[in-house]
Amino acid sequence: MTASYHEEKETPHRKRYFVYDALEGLLQKARCVIFDMNGLIVDDEPLQLDAMNRVLESFGIRLNEEYWIKRCAGTKSEEFTKRILKENKIACSENRVHDLVQKKNEQYRALTAKNIKALTRPGVIELISHVHEDSYQTLALATTASEIEMEAVLGDEGLNIRNFFRYAASGSDAARSKPDPEIYSYISGLSHTEPAECLVFEDSGPGLLAATRAGMPCIAVPNRFTAGQDLGGASFVISDLTSNAQILHPGSLV
Repeated sequence: MTASYHEEKETPHRKRYFVYDALEGLLQKARCVIFDMNGLIVDDEPLQLDAMNRVLESFGIRLNEEYWIKRCAGTKSEEFTKRILKENKIACSENRVHDLVQKKNEQYRALTAKNIKALTRPGVIELISHVHEDSYQTLALATTASEIEMEAVLGDEGLNIRNFFRYAASGSDAARSKPDPEIYSYISGLSHTEPAECLVFEDSGPGLLAATRAGMPCIAVPNRFTAGQDLGGASFVISDLTSNAQILHPGSLV
């Protein structure tokens, strides 16, 4: 389908956010702006790793950063928990995996509550607020995280911005994890927005691949854990989400 789901709206004046014209042009073009959460809104991969190691301690398992970066970052907790158990020859029934993921999420929530301000990535609240206030644009969230994690980060005890997002999809809304495009296609349908009219902000290679497979342009904002991942399909790779963000790599638009 080539026709837009939206009626055309006149936009005589819209407040600018990014200093660089190339970034601002891509942002202004989007009708639905979609944010990932873990690693993008909050730089929480160290806490995710810490929470998982606390749960695995009873099995005598301890994951290092290299394993987490290569095998866990950007994927569903259920998937990497099952894999970790199998690799260590531990029975991985659905009940056990579910129980361990729930325990990890509770550990994560407790750690996040203590560190939420320090975890928040530079510029992200300002950019989210900017899009939220733009009547031309819809703000959405697409994360493979659980509802518990989402509430810990965005809810009353976290950043208190969950109501800024008109549409939100968590790991429970998509059967398949990123890099499968399911969660982004789901948001496209939910928001009645064509994929080409969306703009995704992601921090990881799997998230970027999920967005581009869904037909959406994506700006990558890597963190320390994801900087080494393949981000070659991004429209741009940028330093952070501040208004004067630096373009680290021109990506696929140049």
